[in-house]
Amino acid sequence: AAGINHATLTELSKQFLGMTIMEYLMQHRIKIAKKELTFTGVPIKEVAALCGFKTVQHFSRVFKEATEKTPAVYRQETVENRKNELGL
Repeated sequence: AAGINHATLTELSKQFLGMTIMEYLMQHRIKIAKKELTFTGVPIKEVAALCGFKTVQHFSRVFKEATEKTPAVYRQETVENRKNELGL
């Protein structure tokens, strides 16, 4: 669709983004997941699906690699931090 081959696209993405397209996509998915986990009560399984992961296991593994926390622990800590900031 872009009119260039895979190798050129990979080269350009590394040049302009500092990472491959897949690395960028995973980073974006984790960013969205963090927001969902922090600001909603959507079940983790649904967060995984919303962010494009086929299984909760894969989502949890990728999320933990990126944040060093499981999605459940991340949600618990960020929600608690938000409550403390609001004085609740």
